[in-house]
Amino acid sequence: MRAVENNRWLIRSTNDGITASIDPVGHIDERLPPYQELVATMHFAFRNATTFYTNYGDWFAWSCLIAAALALIWSQRPNFDATLLANRAGSQARRRP
Repeated sequence: MRAVENNRWLIRSTNDGITASIDPVGHIDERLPPYQELVATMHFAFRNATTFYTNYGDWFAWSCLIAAALALIWSQRPNFDATLLANRAGSQARRRP
C-alpha cells in the first residue's frame, strides 16, 4: 500500500515466498515461481515525481473527518434549539404561581 500511495515500483525478493516486480498502480508486472532458486532480471522504473499523499500526508483524511463532524453538529442544531426552547418554556411555567 505504501508503494501505491507514493507512486513507486516495488521489487519484492523472498527466500520462500513470492518474488515479484509490482508497478506503481499495484499490478504484478513480473513474478517468479515460489520455492525455487532462481535469478531473473525484472523490469522497473525510477520515479522522481511526488504524489499528493507524499507532500501532504493525512491532511486530506483529517479534513474529511473534521468536515463530517461539523456537518453532523450543524444538522443537529434545529433539534438542539427546539429542546432548549422547550426547556426554557417549561421552567418559566413552573415559576408562575
